[in-house]
Amino acid sequence: MAALAVLLTVPATGATAPVPAGGTGGGVATFAAAAYRTIYYASSVDGANLSYLEWLPAGYSARNTYPLAVFLHGLGQSGSELLTETQGPATIANASAFGFVLISINTRTPAGFYVNSPYSGPQEQDVLDAIAHEESLRSIRSSAVFLFGTSMGSIGAWSIAGHHPSLFRGIGAIAECPEVYAANYWHFLYDKPGYRQYLTTTGGQGPKTAYFRAQTYYLDNVRYYPTNYSGLRLYAVQGSADNRCPNNLALFGYQQSNNTFLNSTCLVISVWGQPANCQTPFANFSSLFPKLYPWRFVYEPGGLHSFNDLNPKDLFQFWTGKVPVGLYCARMGQTPSACP
Repeated sequence: MAALAVLLTVPATGATAPVPAGGTGGGVATFAAAAYRTIYYASSVDGANLSYLEWLPAGYSARNTYPLAVFLHGLGQSGSELLTETQGPATIANASAFGFVLISINTRTPAGFYVNSPYSGPQEQDVLDAIAHEESLRSIRSSAVFLFGTSMGSIGAWSIAGHHPSLFRGIGAIAECPEVYAANYWHFLYDKPGYRQYLTTTGGQGPKTAYFRAQTYYLDNVRYYPTNYSGLRLYAVQGSADNRCPNNLALFGYQQSNNTFLNSTCLVISVWGQPANCQTPFANFSSLFPKLYPWRFVYEPGGLHSFNDLNPKDLFQFWTGKVPVGLYCARMGQTPSACP
């Protein structure tokens, strides 16, 4: 990978802010908004100037090694999403409490969906470059890199980790859309109400082009290649009232997270030659190979399409093996428990 230049800038230290009420901070009483760094680096593809935000855990020392958590923002957002969302301070505080270095990627455009594209640039490679650059700056355990994101960022987490599984230890998908492109394309093909236009990621082209068909296939790898996630710790949280990536048949007729983790009732795009049983959920794999497919799916009745669906402590506890695997339920952002 090409050598990357760096320039560090340290903004003023933020004011102390309380973690949101209701237990969403996961036991971290307060968060002192310590100065974060803006790290600049150059693309290994075209030399573009890029950046990400960085938080180091309390007591960071170059003599030790640390796990790395990489956050991918949602559509229309930027790397500062962790500074603007209600659960952002709790996420930063829990990353520190669990000893993680945390970075949040600033992408070239607010869209792009973390794929390499002639329309929005090599955004998948930009993420990989950022990780490599952070590893060159800090004492990161290369076997402990975790990728998480919300909405569009969840698509990026599934896609990048699925195509480069050897680089990651786990993922976190918040308000997740694991198969949004296949779902939208199905509805478009069959002329369902509200789906007159295909959901494009970049240049606004239609779904009949070979490029966008290939891109849809690429972003849908959790369906086609679920075994790529063997050995990764898989975490997801999604609400029933999510109106963009719903997990509710009454709203969408397409069970996204349920199909990824629990069952296999997904719609079939027959013109692509998809078989009737088009997906094998992680529950099937983990029943056969429990040590290879640890997953935790948090379902929130009434949960929205929001980063604030996340209980940050629960995410970091799962990544570090401190809470059990399986299906759990929660009120929005609260501590998960057994489902009724």
